[in-house]
Amino acid sequence: MFVTIERRLEMTTKDQIRLWLTIGRRNNASHVAVLYDPKYKIDIPVYVYLNRNVKDHLKNYMNVHGKHVIMEVYDLSRDIEYQLSIPRVFYYN
Repeated sequence: MFVTIERRLEMTTKDQIRLWLTIGRRNNASHVAVLYDPKYKIDIPVYVYLNRNVKDHLKNYMNVHGKHVIMEVYDLSRDIEYQLSIPRVFYYN
């Protein structure tokens, strides 16, 4: 099954993602997921905090806020710049 992603209003830049990751670290998040919201055609950060299962947290988020597309998942315990250098990063652990 293929998912068609509608055209985004504006691409999220690495600097925007870097800011979200910095905010996540300051607030003791373990992961930051970047989700695409097809209704508003924007990317949004979803913060996952320590001792939470990333996949379960994202599933619960989508149950409450509607279907989104997971674009990337960043692990805040890993090197941020290295992760930003990868085209699509998915660190769930």
